[in-house]
Amino acid sequence: MENRNVRIDNLYTYGMLLVVLGHIGLNPDYFNHTFLAKWIYAFHMPLFFVIAGYLFTPPQSTIKFVIKKGRRLIIPLVVLTVIAFFPKALLSDLALRPQEGGVLNLLYAIIVPSRNPMMTMWFLNVLFGVYLIAIPVNWLVKSNIFGWAIVASISALLSFNLPQIELFGITKIFYFFPYFCLGQICRRLGILERDYGYNSCLVTLVALMVFTVMVYLNVEEYILACWGIISAITLIISFERAHIPFFPSLRKYTYSIYLLQWFPLVAVRMICYDKLHWNDYVCYVIMFVMGLFVPIIIAKGVSKVVSRNNRLGRFILYSIGM
Repeated sequence: MENRNVRIDNLYTYGMLLVVLGHIGLNPDYFNHTFLAKWIYAFHMPLFFVIAGYLFTPPQSTIKFVIKKGRRLIIPLVVLTVIAFFPKALLSDLALRPQEGGVLNLLYAIIVPSRNPMMTMWFLNVLFGVYLIAIPVNWLVKSNIFGWAIVASISALLSFNLPQIELFGITKIFYFFPYFCLGQICRRLGILERDYGYNSCLVTLVALMVFTVMVYLNVEEYILACWGIISAITLIISFERAHIPFFPSLRKYTYSIYLLQWFPLVAVRMICYDKLHWNDYVCYVIMFVMGLFVPIIIAKGVSKVVSRNNRLGRFILYSIGM
Protein backbone atom coordinates (compact mmCIF):
# COMPACT_ATOMS: atom_id res chain seq x y z
CA MET A 1 0.00 0.00 0.00
CA GLU A 2 1.47 3.37 -1.04
CA ASN A 3 2.21 5.69 1.86
CA ARG A 4 0.66 9.07 1.20
CA ASN A 5 1.01 12.43 2.89
CA VAL A 6 -2.60 13.22 3.77
CA ARG A 7 -1.87 16.94 4.07
CA ILE A 8 -0.47 17.00 0.55
CA ASP A 9 -3.52 15.10 -0.70
CA ASN A 10 -5.83 17.57 0.99
CA LEU A 11 -3.91 20.55 -0.37
CA TYR A 12 -4.24 19.11 -3.88
CA THR A 13 -7.98 18.72 -3.36
CA TYR A 14 -8.38 22.22 -1.94
CA GLY A 15 -6.43 23.69 -4.83
CA MET A 16 -8.46 21.78 -7.41
CA LEU A 17 -11.76 22.92 -5.94
CA LEU A 18 -10.50 26.48 -6.33
CA VAL A 19 -9.36 25.79 -9.91
CA VAL A 20 -12.84 24.70 -10.98
CA LEU A 21 -14.46 27.54 -9.05
CA GLY A 22 -12.10 29.98 -10.74
CA HIS A 23 -13.10 28.76 -14.20
CA ILE A 24 -16.88 29.10 -13.98
CA GLY A 25 -16.99 32.72 -15.11
CA LEU A 26 -19.54 33.12 -17.90
CA ASN A 27 -17.95 36.41 -18.92
CA PRO A 28 -14.22 36.32 -18.10
CA ASP A 29 -13.81 40.04 -18.75
CA TYR A 30 -16.20 40.61 -15.85
CA PHE A 31 -15.54 37.57 -13.65
CA ASN A 32 -11.75 37.95 -13.64
CA HIS A 33 -12.14 41.39 -12.04
CA THR A 34 -14.42 40.22 -9.23
CA PHE A 35 -13.03 39.94 -5.72
CA LEU A 36 -13.68 36.18 -5.69
CA ALA A 37 -11.56 35.68 -8.81
CA LYS A 38 -8.78 37.89 -7.42
CA TRP A 39 -8.87 35.93 -4.15
CA ILE A 40 -8.60 32.58 -5.91
CA TYR A 41 -6.02 33.56 -8.52
CA ALA A 42 -3.79 35.19 -5.91
CA PHE A 43 -2.46 31.81 -4.75
CA HIS A 44 -4.18 28.70 -6.11
CA MET A 45 -1.74 27.96 -8.97
CA PRO A 46 1.37 28.90 -6.95
CA LEU A 47 0.10 26.33 -4.42
CA PHE A 48 0.48 23.54 -6.99
CA PHE A 49 4.05 24.57 -7.77
CA VAL A 50 4.89 24.61 -4.05
CA ILE A 51 3.49 21.08 -3.76
CA ALA A 52 5.50 19.99 -6.82
CA GLY A 53 8.64 21.41 -5.23
CA TYR A 54 7.84 19.77 -1.91
CA LEU A 55 7.49 16.37 -3.56
CA PHE A 56 10.52 16.74 -5.85
CA THR A 57 13.20 14.12 -5.17
CA PRO A 58 16.52 14.34 -7.01
CA PRO A 59 16.37 11.68 -9.73
CA GLN A 60 18.99 8.95 -9.95
CA SER A 61 18.53 8.94 -13.72
CA THR A 62 17.82 12.27 -15.42
CA ILE A 63 16.65 10.58 -18.62
CA LYS A 64 14.16 8.35 -16.80
CA PHE A 65 12.91 11.33 -14.80
CA VAL A 66 12.34 13.44 -17.94
CA ILE A 67 10.59 10.54 -19.68
CA LYS A 68 8.36 10.00 -16.64
CA LYS A 69 7.38 13.67 -16.46
CA GLY A 70 6.92 13.76 -20.23
CA ARG A 71 4.42 10.93 -20.06
CA ARG A 72 2.62 12.60 -17.20
CA LEU A 73 2.53 16.12 -18.66
CA ILE A 74 3.27 16.19 -22.38
CA ILE A 75 1.06 13.28 -23.48
CA PRO A 76 -2.16 14.85 -22.11
CA LEU A 77 -1.02 18.26 -23.37
CA VAL A 78 -0.73 17.00 -26.95
CA VAL A 79 -3.73 14.65 -26.93
CA LEU A 80 -6.24 17.02 -25.31
CA THR A 81 -5.04 19.99 -27.37
CA VAL A 82 -5.66 18.00 -30.57
CA ILE A 83 -9.09 16.89 -29.34
CA ALA A 84 -10.13 20.45 -28.44
CA PHE A 85 -8.46 22.24 -31.33
CA PHE A 86 -10.55 21.29 -34.35
CA PRO A 87 -14.03 21.53 -32.76
CA LYS A 88 -13.11 24.92 -31.31
CA ALA A 89 -11.83 26.08 -34.70
CA LEU A 90 -15.11 25.00 -36.33
CA LEU A 91 -17.19 26.66 -33.59
CA SER A 92 -14.91 29.67 -33.25
CA ASP A 93 -17.80 32.14 -33.55
CA LEU A 94 -19.27 30.77 -30.30
CA ALA A 95 -15.98 30.69 -28.40
CA LEU A 96 -14.81 33.26 -25.86
CA ARG A 97 -11.32 32.86 -27.33
CA PRO A 98 -11.66 32.29 -31.11
CA GLN A 99 -9.37 29.64 -32.58
CA GLU A 100 -7.98 29.61 -36.12
CA GLY A 101 -7.60 26.20 -37.77
CA GLY A 102 -4.65 24.70 -39.62
CA VAL A 103 -1.77 22.37 -38.76
CA LEU A 104 0.64 25.22 -38.05
CA ASN A 105 -1.79 26.81 -35.61
CA LEU A 106 -2.19 23.41 -33.95
CA LEU A 107 1.58 23.24 -33.44
CA TYR A 108 1.56 26.75 -31.99
CA ALA A 109 -1.27 25.73 -29.67
CA ILE A 110 0.90 22.95 -28.25
CA ILE A 111 4.15 24.89 -27.79
CA VAL A 112 2.76 28.35 -27.03
CA PRO A 113 0.45 28.17 -23.97
CA SER A 114 -1.39 31.41 -24.80
CA ARG A 115 -2.42 29.93 -28.16
CA ASN A 116 -3.88 26.74 -26.70
CA PRO A 117 -7.65 26.32 -27.13
CA MET A 118 -7.82 24.97 -23.56
CA MET A 119 -6.91 27.74 -21.14
CA THR A 120 -5.75 25.24 -18.50
CA MET A 121 -3.03 23.58 -20.60
CA TRP A 122 -0.43 26.27 -19.86
CA PHE A 123 0.20 24.56 -16.54
CA LEU A 124 1.53 21.43 -18.25
CA ASN A 125 4.04 23.33 -20.37
CA VAL A 126 5.21 25.37 -17.41
CA LEU A 127 5.44 22.54 -14.88
CA PHE A 128 7.45 20.43 -17.32
CA GLY A 129 9.83 23.36 -17.84
CA VAL A 130 10.09 23.88 -14.09
CA TYR A 131 11.13 20.25 -13.64
CA LEU A 132 13.78 20.62 -16.35
CA ILE A 133 15.26 23.61 -14.52
CA ALA A 134 15.00 21.89 -11.14
CA ILE A 135 17.40 19.12 -12.16
CA PRO A 136 20.52 21.30 -12.71
CA VAL A 137 19.54 23.60 -9.85
CA ASN A 138 19.46 20.61 -7.52
CA TRP A 139 22.90 19.53 -8.74
CA LEU A 140 24.12 23.02 -7.90
CA VAL A 141 22.54 23.75 -4.51
CA LYS A 142 21.54 20.24 -3.33
CA SER A 143 19.86 20.56 0.11
CA ASN A 144 21.12 24.06 0.86
CA ILE A 145 18.07 26.11 1.86
CA PHE A 146 19.79 29.41 1.22
CA GLY A 147 20.84 28.17 -2.22
CA TRP A 148 17.22 27.45 -3.14
CA ALA A 149 16.22 30.89 -1.81
CA ILE A 150 18.88 32.61 -3.94
CA VAL A 151 17.79 30.70 -7.06
CA ALA A 152 14.17 31.64 -6.32
CA SER A 153 15.12 35.33 -6.13
CA ILE A 154 17.08 35.18 -9.39
CA SER A 155 14.21 33.41 -11.15
CA ALA A 156 11.70 36.02 -9.95
CA LEU A 157 13.95 38.86 -11.16
CA LEU A 158 14.33 37.21 -14.56
CA SER A 159 10.57 36.78 -14.95
CA PHE A 160 10.00 40.50 -14.41
CA ASN A 161 12.99 41.86 -16.34
CA LEU A 162 13.39 39.61 -19.38
CA PRO A 163 11.30 40.27 -22.51
CA GLN A 164 8.04 38.33 -22.59
CA ILE A 165 8.78 34.90 -24.09
CA GLU A 166 5.62 32.91 -24.76
CA LEU A 167 7.29 29.96 -26.51
CA PHE A 168 6.99 26.93 -24.17
CA GLY A 169 5.81 29.39 -21.49
CA ILE A 170 9.41 30.38 -20.70
CA THR A 171 8.51 33.60 -18.89
CA LYS A 172 5.90 31.75 -16.84
CA ILE A 173 8.47 29.08 -16.00
CA PHE A 174 10.74 31.71 -14.47
CA TYR A 175 7.76 33.31 -12.71
CA PHE A 176 6.55 30.09 -11.05
CA PHE A 177 9.93 28.51 -10.34
CA PRO A 178 10.33 30.50 -7.06
CA TYR A 179 7.26 28.70 -5.71
CA PHE A 180 8.84 25.37 -6.62
CA CYS A 181 11.95 26.48 -4.70
CA LEU A 182 9.71 27.41 -1.76
CA GLY A 183 8.33 23.89 -1.83
CA GLN A 184 11.86 22.49 -1.59
CA ILE A 185 12.62 24.83 1.31
CA CYS A 186 9.44 23.74 3.10
CA ARG A 187 10.45 20.11 2.58
CA ARG A 188 13.88 20.71 4.08
CA LEU A 189 12.21 22.35 7.07
CA GLY A 190 9.60 19.59 7.40
CA ILE A 191 6.71 22.07 7.31
CA LEU A 192 4.05 19.51 6.43
CA GLU A 193 5.29 16.78 8.76
CA ARG A 194 5.11 18.70 12.01
CA ASP A 195 2.43 18.27 14.65
CA TYR A 196 1.54 21.86 15.43
CA GLY A 197 0.11 22.41 18.89
CA TYR A 198 -1.63 25.72 18.30
CA ASN A 199 -5.33 26.51 18.21
CA SER A 200 -5.59 25.71 14.51
CA CYS A 201 -9.11 27.09 14.02
CA LEU A 202 -8.16 30.49 15.41
CA VAL A 203 -4.91 30.62 13.44
CA THR A 204 -6.75 29.62 10.25
CA LEU A 205 -9.39 32.29 10.78
CA VAL A 206 -6.74 34.98 11.33
CA ALA A 207 -4.68 33.77 8.35
CA LEU A 208 -7.70 33.83 6.02
CA MET A 209 -8.81 37.25 7.26
CA VAL A 210 -5.32 38.71 6.80
CA PHE A 211 -5.07 37.15 3.34
CA THR A 212 -8.45 38.58 2.34
CA VAL A 213 -7.37 42.06 3.45
CA MET A 214 -4.10 41.66 1.53
CA VAL A 215 -6.04 40.78 -1.62
CA TYR A 216 -8.18 43.87 -1.16
CA LEU A 217 -5.07 46.03 -0.71
CA ASN A 218 -3.36 44.53 -3.79
CA VAL A 219 -0.24 43.49 -1.89
CA GLU A 220 2.79 42.44 -3.99
CA GLU A 221 1.90 39.18 -5.73
CA TYR A 222 4.68 36.92 -4.42
CA ILE A 223 3.99 38.01 -0.85
CA LEU A 224 0.26 37.63 -1.42
CA ALA A 225 0.61 34.14 -2.88
CA CYS A 226 2.86 32.98 -0.04
CA TRP A 227 0.37 34.18 2.56
CA GLY A 228 -2.45 32.48 0.65
CA ILE A 229 -0.47 29.24 0.72
CA ILE A 230 0.08 29.65 4.48
CA SER A 231 -3.66 30.11 4.96
CA ALA A 232 -4.32 27.00 2.85
CA ILE A 233 -1.95 24.92 4.98
CA THR A 234 -3.49 26.14 8.24
CA LEU A 235 -6.97 25.40 6.88
CA ILE A 236 -6.05 21.84 5.99
CA ILE A 237 -4.41 21.31 9.39
CA SER A 238 -7.59 22.61 11.04
CA PHE A 239 -9.68 19.99 9.26
CA GLU A 240 -7.14 17.33 10.21
CA ARG A 241 -7.10 18.27 13.92
CA ALA A 242 -10.91 18.36 13.95
CA HIS A 243 -10.94 14.87 12.36
CA ILE A 244 -12.97 16.16 9.44
CA PRO A 245 -12.17 14.36 6.16
CA PHE A 246 -11.51 16.82 3.34
CA PHE A 247 -13.17 15.19 0.30
CA PRO A 248 -10.79 12.17 0.34
CA SER A 249 -12.56 10.54 -2.61
CA LEU A 250 -11.55 13.43 -4.89
CA ARG A 251 -7.77 13.19 -4.41
CA LYS A 252 -7.22 10.32 -6.84
CA TYR A 253 -8.91 12.31 -9.58
CA THR A 254 -7.59 15.84 -9.05
CA TYR A 255 -5.29 15.66 -12.08
CA SER A 256 -8.09 14.26 -14.26
CA ILE A 257 -10.35 17.06 -13.06
CA TYR A 258 -7.72 19.60 -14.06
CA LEU A 259 -7.23 18.09 -17.50
CA LEU A 260 -10.87 17.42 -18.42
CA GLN A 261 -12.83 20.22 -16.72
CA TRP A 262 -12.65 22.46 -19.80
CA PHE A 263 -14.99 20.25 -21.81
CA PRO A 264 -18.03 20.24 -19.46
CA LEU A 265 -17.46 23.89 -18.52
CA VAL A 266 -17.56 25.01 -22.14
CA ALA A 267 -20.52 22.74 -22.92
CA VAL A 268 -22.58 24.16 -20.04
CA ARG A 269 -21.73 27.74 -20.99
CA MET A 270 -22.64 27.23 -24.64
CA ILE A 271 -25.87 25.30 -23.97
CA CYS A 272 -27.27 26.66 -20.72
CA TYR A 273 -26.05 30.25 -20.94
CA ASP A 274 -25.59 31.14 -24.62
CA LYS A 275 -28.47 29.10 -26.08
CA LEU A 276 -31.03 28.61 -23.29
CA HIS A 277 -30.25 31.91 -21.47
CA TRP A 278 -30.58 30.41 -18.02
CA ASN A 279 -29.99 32.48 -14.90
CA ASP A 280 -26.31 33.27 -14.32
CA TYR A 281 -26.17 31.76 -10.83
CA VAL A 282 -27.90 28.58 -11.96
CA CYS A 283 -25.27 28.28 -14.68
CA TYR A 284 -22.50 28.86 -12.12
CA VAL A 285 -23.74 25.99 -9.97
CA ILE A 286 -24.17 23.65 -12.93
CA MET A 287 -20.72 24.53 -14.29
CA PHE A 288 -19.06 23.87 -10.95
CA VAL A 289 -20.78 20.53 -10.43
CA MET A 290 -20.19 19.38 -14.01
CA GLY A 291 -16.61 20.63 -14.07
CA LEU A 292 -15.90 18.67 -10.91
CA PHE A 293 -17.75 15.41 -11.48
CA VAL A 294 -17.83 14.81 -15.24
CA PRO A 295 -14.02 14.34 -15.30
CA ILE A 296 -14.31 11.88 -12.40
CA ILE A 297 -16.99 9.90 -14.23
CA ILE A 298 -14.85 9.83 -17.38
CA ALA A 299 -11.73 8.81 -15.46
CA LYS A 300 -13.55 6.05 -13.58
CA GLY A 301 -15.22 4.76 -16.74
CA VAL A 302 -12.05 4.72 -18.81
CA SER A 303 -10.06 3.11 -15.99
CA LYS A 304 -12.54 0.23 -15.86
CA VAL A 305 -12.43 -0.60 -19.56
CA VAL A 306 -8.80 0.26 -20.40
CA SER A 307 -5.91 -1.90 -19.21
CA ARG A 308 -2.46 -0.67 -18.23
CA ASN A 309 -0.99 -3.93 -19.50
CA ASN A 310 -0.43 -2.60 -23.02
CA ARG A 311 1.04 0.57 -24.50
CA LEU A 312 -2.21 1.85 -25.98
CA GLY A 313 -4.00 1.46 -22.65
CA ARG A 314 -1.26 3.28 -20.77
CA PHE A 315 -1.26 6.03 -23.42
CA ILE A 316 -5.01 6.54 -23.03
CA LEU A 317 -4.79 6.60 -19.25
CA TYR A 318 -1.90 9.08 -19.32
CA SER A 319 -4.01 11.26 -21.60
CA ILE A 320 -6.72 11.67 -18.96
CA GLY A 321 -4.40 11.95 -15.97
CA MET A 322 -4.75 8.40 -14.65
